[in-house]
This record gives sequence, C-alpha cells and structure tokens, in this order.
Amino acid sequence: MFGTGQFPKFKEEQFEVAGTEYNLIATAEIPVTNFYADEILDASQLPQNLSLTHHVFGPRRAYGKDTKGLFRQHQFYKVELS
Repeated sequence: MFGTGQFPKFKEEQFEVAGTEYNLIATAEIPVTNFYADEILDASQLPQNLSLTHHVFGPRRAYGKDTKGLFRQHQFYKVELS
C-alpha cells in the first residue's frame, strides 16, 4: 500500500480487516504494481502487457447534509490492464 501511493495519503479511507494487518483494496493497480516491485527491467523486457481480474472494495466518504462523516462501501470485480 505504501509503494503504490495509497498510504499514507488514503490510510484513513481504507477498511482494515479486524485483528490483521490486511486492508480491503479499492483498486486492482495495487497487486499489478507489485509484480515487478524492487526490480529494474531491461528495455528488451518492455513493454509488459499485464491484466488482472480482482475483487475490489470501494470505500468512499459520503458527502451531504444527511450523510456527512459516513463511509459508503461497495464491492465489485475489476479488470486492470497495464
């Protein structure tokens, strides 16, 4: 979550799984970016064409006079292409 820019900026908007260090992720980009984490790819290996189908959770802050301060939660499948 830190290497993809999700933390610390969006930490307050993530849902943690109680009793663990796991979070429900809101984008499939997080696991895709970790395929080559801490590696430098040679130019001959590029471009990398990747796709990932992932179950994601989309927490969003609710705005409005009746919902201020609440979080909305939805889940869906997403295909991420890179």
